[in-house]
Amino acid sequence: MGSERWIPLGYSVCSLLVAVVLANKVTIPPVITIQPPQELGFKPKGRVDLECVASGIPAPRYVWKVNDTELQIGTRWNRVDTNTGSIYLDDASDLDKGSYQCFVDNGHGTAISIKTQLKVAQLLPFPNTNIQPKRHKVNVGDKLTLNCTPPYSYPKDQTNVFWSWTKEGSRASAGIIPVVATPRVGWDESGNLHFANIIEKDLLKYSCTVKNSDVRSYIQGEDSIIEPKKVLRTRNKAPQKMYHTPTPKVVLVKQEALLKCIFSGLPTPTVSWRRIGEPMPSSAEFLDFGRELLIPEAEVEDAGEYECTGENSEGTVSLTVVLNVQSAPYFTEKPKNVNSSDSESASFTCRAGGDPQPVIKWFIDGVPLENVRKAVNRVLTADGLSINYTNLTKDDAQVLQCMANNTHGYVLENAYLNVLALPPEWRSPPEDAVRAEGQSVEFKCETFAAPRAKVTWTLDGQPLQGSRFSVDQLTGTLSIRDIDLDEDAGVYKCIATNKFGELPGEATLSTRKATVVSQKPKDERVEKGTDTTFECDATVDPAETDNLVIEWKKNGEYIDYEREPNINKNLNTNALIITNAQVDDTATYTCVAKTSVDETEASAELVVFSVPDAPTNVVTKTCEARTGSIMWDKPSPNNSPILRYYIEMKTGFEDKWYRVKDRNGQQELTVSSNFNAPVKISLSPYVNYTFRVIAENGIGLSEPSDPTGSVCKTPAANPEKNPQNVRDESKKPGEFFIKWDTMAKMDHNGPGFYYIVSYYEGRLNQVRPPWVHVNVTHIEGRGELKIEDRAPFTPFVFKVRAANAFGVSLKKARKHFGYSGESEPKVSPKGFRVDEEEPSNGTAATFRWEKIDCSPENVGGFFKGYKVEFWIADQYEDTRKTSEIVLQEYPNDVLQCDKRSYSKRQADTPVVKGHVTNLYPYSNLVAHVMVMNRYYDGPPSVKYEWLTPEGLPGPVGEFDVTQPASHHVEVAWDEPEEVNGNLKGYEIEYVPFDEDGNLDPSRSSTETIDDPTQTVAKLKDLDPDTKYRICIYAKTGAGRGEKKCTETKTRVNQPPSKPQFFGKPLGESEMNITWEESRASENPGATFYVNYRPTGDDGDWNTTDSQEYKYWRNISGLLPAGRYDVYVTAVSGNGVTETDSDTKEVLLGARAPTLPPVVTTTEDTSDWNITAIGAAKVEEVTTAGWFIGIMVVLALLLLILLIVCLIKRNRGGKYPVYEKEKLRGHDPDEDEEGGFNEYQRPPEDDDDDIKKSQPSLADEKEPLESETDSMAEYGDVDPGKFNEDGSFIGQYGGNKREGNYTGEPDATSPSAMSTFV
Repeated sequence: MGSERWIPLGYSVCSLLVAVVLANKVTIPPVITIQPPQELGFKPKGRVDLECVASGIPAPRYVWKVNDTELQIGTRWNRVDTNTGSIYLDDASDLDKGSYQCFVDNGHGTAISIKTQLKVAQLLPFPNTNIQPKRHKVNVGDKLTLNCTPPYSYPKDQTNVFWSWTKEGSRASAGIIPVVATPRVGWDESGNLHFANIIEKDLLKYSCTVKNSDVRSYIQGEDSIIEPKKVLRTRNKAPQKMYHTPTPKVVLVKQEALLKCIFSGLPTPTVSWRRIGEPMPSSAEFLDFGRELLIPEAEVEDAGEYECTGENSEGTVSLTVVLNVQSAPYFTEKPKNVNSSDSESASFTCRAGGDPQPVIKWFIDGVPLENVRKAVNRVLTADGLSINYTNLTKDDAQVLQCMANNTHGYVLENAYLNVLALPPEWRSPPEDAVRAEGQSVEFKCETFAAPRAKVTWTLDGQPLQGSRFSVDQLTGTLSIRDIDLDEDAGVYKCIATNKFGELPGEATLSTRKATVVSQKPKDERVEKGTDTTFECDATVDPAETDNLVIEWKKNGEYIDYEREPNINKNLNTNALIITNAQVDDTATYTCVAKTSVDETEASAELVVFSVPDAPTNVVTKTCEARTGSIMWDKPSPNNSPILRYYIEMKTGFEDKWYRVKDRNGQQELTVSSNFNAPVKISLSPYVNYTFRVIAENGIGLSEPSDPTGSVCKTPAANPEKNPQNVRDESKKPGEFFIKWDTMAKMDHNGPGFYYIVSYYEGRLNQVRPPWVHVNVTHIEGRGELKIEDRAPFTPFVFKVRAANAFGVSLKKARKHFGYSGESEPKVSPKGFRVDEEEPSNGTAATFRWEKIDCSPENVGGFFKGYKVEFWIADQYEDTRKTSEIVLQEYPNDVLQCDKRSYSKRQADTPVVKGHVTNLYPYSNLVAHVMVMNRYYDGPPSVKYEWLTPEGLPGPVGEFDVTQPASHHVEVAWDEPEEVNGNLKGYEIEYVPFDEDGNLDPSRSSTETIDDPTQTVAKLKDLDPDTKYRICIYAKTGAGRGEKKCTETKTRVNQPPSKPQFFGKPLGESEMNITWEESRASENPGATFYVNYRPTGDDGDWNTTDSQEYKYWRNISGLLPAGRYDVYVTAVSGNGVTETDSDTKEVLLGARAPTLPPVVTTTEDTSDWNITAIGAAKVEEVTTAGWFIGIMVVLALLLLILLIVCLIKRNRGGKYPVYEKEKLRGHDPDEDEEGGFNEYQRPPEDDDDDIKKSQPSLADEKEPLESETDSMAEYGDVDPGKFNEDGSFIGQYGGNKREGNYTGEPDATSPSAMSTFV
């Protein structure tokens, strides 16, 4: 029950037991370790256990007292065992109840337990229960209280008082049906049942019922029958008090404080609470429909005045309940066990708190102090809180008891005084320790001695100095705080001394450098679903390097990686990796760097934000005809504050959600995030509503909440609106056709919905004749009424109003004006022609004609204006267009022929002018004009024919960049589809972008093309690696047309790519050189020229003129049957850099043989040389016998092939090549030479100048086809894929774009399909 005064708590018993081994003369007064509770209930014939366990030397003896009389053990009560004082009783009865207390004595003092009140668990019957029920006749609307006086029941916490009901005349076997509390019906703390107002359904039999769960029994009081009496008119009643908690209400600290108020009234009052002068406790709860205020664990500061208010439409009433929070006694300072020795002193102090303030009473060995014999060495202090002893002897051994009690109970504490004589003996000697700098350490030097030993400490033989060292005088423990790395290391020695001896001990302190987190994790704020990493590293003492371990905590707890699958630690870097972070990963993450001697931490905050969770518990609070209100629980904002809420609704008319609008119906209703009351919304009558709520934060919208569980069914009412877009759509002559947009079911507001259409003939500003009313049944999407058999163009005033079974719309219908159907106009304008005084162009002109009489008789109705119709001569159906000259819009009350504003001179003229656009430029047009009413055109005027001038052309067709290079680009286009005149050429504008990506107009350039047939151009002198915008305009005599633009980027600055070319002889003194146009992956040249000289000649090279758009060159005037070395030079777009091709040899002579030239391949297979067969070599081959034999065999094979072909042809079949030739437009049967045309002489071309003085190039001819050309025509083989000996050379193949280049081979010529190898 206590601890020694000069030995720390917990050592008194165990240490003294050790001392018994050392000295048999040690004694310990009794100490109670287990005792029974202050109150204990039992069931009759049940078992009762009372525990009492104590320690002490010698072993203690136990005595029990009941009602202060010693209890005889062994008769009815028995001991549980022989080692303790615990007892038990079987078959307990009412005679066994009473006050029980345990006394423990071992000759050195007596300890006592608290008193235990033993009570019987029981439920007594109701007193004076009448057999006949009591009847209560009450008017409907009046209040009523049914009283209940519950009988005694124990235990209280197992007792429940409630009311039950049955129908009158029902059998008892029908069971107990509890009365359910409602805002109108409830009961107070005493058990009385209260009705705020009686209704007819209260006609039932009621019984007050008490249930004791401990004895499993319940009983009922007398029955009460309520007989409600109907009244002609029930009047509302203001609230009145029916019950409130008796004041003041006293509760104990940490106990439940329940305050209650019940009010009567009609309508049923609502109850609210407030604390007078203070804020309501944060733990306060409002229960039982607001009638109860509950503070689960009351505190002293919760005491005060609380006001409850009952309120209804008739008034309010308030009551005040005072709450007092008091406390049972509790110790603020307990007396402690004292082990002392002869001639020493001792002191015991006891203090307690509580409300009311407890009284302290002392006992010695269970006897009140005032009844104990006085001792000269014992003094009770004046305040009665302490007992002091001096000059102790062994006879002073005893047990003291301190009791503190007030009106709410008492507390009891035992403490012993033990007098011993012992030299120091070890309890805990000092032990070696290893610590890091800045840490603390404790070296124990705890001994058991009587009297208490004095302990002194030294470091390496020197006394300890400084405030960092402290010694506990009770235990002898040395504490060192904020350890110094160098000064505090060493050997610490303690000596414990008393008058009976001394005891030395020592320990060594080793120090280490403190562990420091060198790389701390940083705070992170991330969005849900992203990954994040926390880095951490530490520096340690060299002796602890191998002991360093880095671990991670989450919110102070070490992370269990198996339970956190998205959190992992990198074993190499110790970084903490969080993948796919979720909101619940928001936490404080702590890096813990540990060694064997210390550890240190560094923390970082991770905040994972996301859209809010969906709101919950959405409920409809009110549901009326035109308004309602809903409430919901606020969801988790997921670390980003909620900004607003949106309410969505769904009606029974369609399965679709809509955002609720504000009161004006214009904008979405938004609800503030700090709302604290039901949110009001506008509703429509006669609609079934379901609601849901969406929250929004800075990240986005939450998922929608679950819909409201109950449907809000608004009652029916009159319509509030009328149909929209009410209009006149009369088209048939003599028919007045009224139309409107049908109203949505949402706006019907009740059953039996229909429309009331009202009309009369006449105008708005005339005397109104009687209205004609027609009821039109609602048909979805069909709001119309036809009024027939009227004169054409008769004026009408009309309106449409909504109505249902409850009546007409609350809003008046708006009047509209219209006319019955029109007929065709009868007049046509005269004098129609182009007004030459007004400016015109290819697409616009001004016409003039004479005014007409626009009376309804002539126009057939409402005069709307004129319509000009025009077309290209002889192309009426394909080119017809119209242009309306609208002079006035329908409807108008006052008709005019022309409501446009004119000067006085113009207004007097009989001429009408109309401007027409969208004409066909540069065309022979025909036009006429007609009169228009709303639906019909009149007869046309006399036709007028004229020629429109040229117009601006439209944009070009396809426009592409076909050849980007470092300093030029090649563009190609198609002619514009709409030329609108004579095409004069083109203008190309190109503007570079600057480094910031903006166009730089100051560096704009223009290329003018005056040849209208040219559809390709090269733009040169461009900057490398630069983006350009290129725009092209077509031109006619009228000027520049609409532009078309594209963007491209030049290549990085580099020389032109090496050209690849093919050379072939065209005769004894002429050859053709053909080179590649471009290759997508290379940097092509802008212009090219050919270099040639006789083979073996070391003189200057002959060069041709540069060519820009042609990619071949015929060179004539060469040495007959000579050999020539040739290469091609590519020039960059800025004319600065050139790149030469490889040199190839071309052999002249007769037309090139069909045998392929000899190909010699170097290590780079893409670089090849063609060496034509020399004349001498040809002679040797042609005169060889083997060659003649081969030629004969080939001739025979050709003859056989021809025979087979002729036979197949006569059978009506064609071999595949023949068929493909026919498909391509070639007729092999009509070929003049009877074979392929590859040896036909190309057409002659104009001479080109030669850069050097060499034999003249008289004729530049088209290049001959290569052997692959014939293959290309059949489409089976890409001719760019094979060279003359059949080797694959696809890397040099490329598609060529056809263009209208001057001097370029015609697309139909044989050479137009020339390919390169």
